Amino acid sequence: MKKKKKDYDNGTKYNFVSNIGGKLGETLVTLNSVVFGIIELKPYNLEWNKILKEFNTYKNIYGEVNIDTFAYDYVLGYSLINKFSTNKAIKEAMYLHLRAELNAKIANGVLEN
Repeated sequence: MKKKKKDYDNGTKYNFVSNIGGKLGETLVTLNSVVFGIIELKPYNLEWNKILKEFNTYKNIYGEVNIDTFAYDYVLGYSLINKFSTNKAIKEAMYLHLRAELNAKIANGVLEN
């Protein structure tokens, strides 16, 4: 059986956008523009007090936190509470943004994993 090729890959095992179809190159350029446009508009709020509290709860339960899993779970919950769970582009943008910020905080010693 032939494996189905993913059209979009954000470099992690999680993503909110899949099977985008069309010509791959053109589609990825469009998707990147949409995702980074959403990140700049920030139609979501990264509330660091809440995020760090949840991060520490994860850490207490699981030990070392998998950033990809944590970011995915946090964004999914946030999107359900804030009523944009059907908007895959915003969820993807928020996921990539949150993931990048968490990795930067860990790299800079602001957050311990």
